Amino acid sequence: MTKIISYQRPKNIEEALSLVCQDKHVPLAGGTQLNANEDTEPLHLVDLQSLALKGIDRSNGKLKIGSMTTLHEIMKNSDSPDLIRLSSRSELPSTLRTLATIGGTIASGDSDSQLIASLLVHDAEVTILKSDGELSVPLQEVLSKPELMDSGIILSIDIATDGESRLEATGRTPADTPIVPLPPDNAPTVIGWPLLELPQHQCLWIQKIRQFPCNLLVIFAEPQNTEYI
Repeated sequence: MTKIISYQRPKNIEEALSLVCQDKHVPLAGGTQLNANEDTEPLHLVDLQSLALKGIDRSNGKLKIGSMTTLHEIMKNSDSPDLIRLSSRSELPSTLRTLATIGGTIASGDSDSQLIASLLVHDAEVTILKSDGELSVPLQEVLSKPELMDSGIILSIDIATDGESRLEATGRTPADTPIVPLPPDNAPTVIGWPLLELPQHQCLWIQKIRQFPCNLLVIFAEPQNTEYI
């Protein structure tokens, strides 16, 4: 578990940003990742709960999700695409979904996360507040360059809501994660993205249907030589 040096709960975004810009100060969202962290490096926690970073708003074919919105709230929101709702439900047990946030999920960069994979399918963009202003970055780039989140605060995630998407997975228990891709026969195109450090042959897949032909998203990485297919 993370060793806590201090705990602070800023009242506004400016104060929060000034704190996270300091050495060893990290944002605290739902706390599920930090509590499970085996790294014992001492940290100063900056609690974001008092900031207005919750909520889900649909406009112009996009869905904006505040970074402090919990997975439970996403799962229950009727505006959320079915794939996002399903993957939010399968991300964590019910006791943790009411605490875990979408911002914390992205910040963790968990290579086994079905929710992260689903966000990629929906062309997610992450808005991050830094000392020099806001920047909106494709989720894929945030995952490949996690330093973009250093000394910053994730404000929101924007996802496309057009088209249809579907996730299929099977396991012995609800806690199991997919490890073998199985492309459907009608998927003419395969796109691959590495997600940080995946064990060899570990991957998960999501079928994506848009206005153009069906795509299958395969997330994978080889230990020594990452390839795109």
